[in-house]
Amino acid sequence: MVDYRQVPEREPAIDRLTKPRNSAGWTIARYCFAVFAETLPRAGIAGEGKLQMAKVTLSEKLRAIADGMDSTIADKLRPSSQNWTPKRGREEASRRHEGRNLKDAQRALRLLADLHASGDCPPELLGVKTKKDVIELTRTRVGAGGGYYDHIDTGELSSKLPAAAILRSMLRSEMSPADRAAENERNRVAGIQQKIDALRGARIEGFFPTPSPIVAMMLGYADISPGQTVLEPSAGIGSIADSALSLGADVQCVEIRPSLCEILRLKGHKVEQADFTDFSGQFDRILMNPPFERGADCSHVRHAFSLLKPGGKLVALMADSSAFRNGFSDWLETVHSESWQLPAGSFNCIESFNRTGVNVRIVIIDKN
Repeated sequence: MVDYRQVPEREPAIDRLTKPRNSAGWTIARYCFAVFAETLPRAGIAGEGKLQMAKVTLSEKLRAIADGMDSTIADKLRPSSQNWTPKRGREEASRRHEGRNLKDAQRALRLLADLHASGDCPPELLGVKTKKDVIELTRTRVGAGGGYYDHIDTGELSSKLPAAAILRSMLRSEMSPADRAAENERNRVAGIQQKIDALRGARIEGFFPTPSPIVAMMLGYADISPGQTVLEPSAGIGSIADSALSLGADVQCVEIRPSLCEILRLKGHKVEQADFTDFSGQFDRILMNPPFERGADCSHVRHAFSLLKPGGKLVALMADSSAFRNGFSDWLETVHSESWQLPAGSFNCIESFNRTGVNVRIVIIDKN
């Protein structure tokens, strides 16, 4: 037989609904109840304070929605794991654009949650109560590019509503100097990446940026110390120069094409727009991936050797066939050098910017 004296008294319904819970679903349920509770005073039931309760619960609802967006944002902003094609490139740019829009919407939801909790929400934003509403006010529009597969994030708001401008202004004003600097840096990097992506698949003679695994290998052989002067001839988008700069080197780039020079300067590199064979200087280290067409790599490597300081080191990539043409192998035997062929497909991998099946050789020369 049940001893009813041991049965705990059941909580009143209002207490069960207002007791703190952790789940987003419970928070939204409380919000719906609070909205209903707002109507109770009209029926003659004492309801003073219910409107304030509704505002606080709306705040919690908005914050719960924002907290639930983390995994979706991370998925949208993830690096691509597929081989690049123009179609996949557009899809990735679109996905990352959506991720940035969701990140902005998440920040806006948290701001609105604070404003509703404090009772300081501007009249123009009082009706903004859902994730969809916030995204419509914060997302940026896509601009026209130069090609069919282009996807350009202009950074300009899609919405022309006053609420959109007010929300963006408030988001920027509440940012700390560090957050504002971080946002400016993200925008700078995104702008550079858009210019780089526009070059994918472009038919530029000799333009085959060095894949990251090969860059890492070249840096290992170069043995760069902070403060050393490093040259990347025919620098392209600066695949080698970027890594050398991160090691504390004093990096100089040489590039003949204006569009590539612009990217290098945006990255912060020192650039001289010139034909490398006309360039002069003296450097501790030279790391290079020269053009292979018509044996140009042979003349570029020999010219680079003339720019090395005594005790300097040159690490170069060459077409495997070039090493044995135009007397280059004979010249190589007159200097302190070593070379070997890289594995087949070294420039035909997922990290390749522009793919080629050419067999590649690495050449390392020390200047004694």
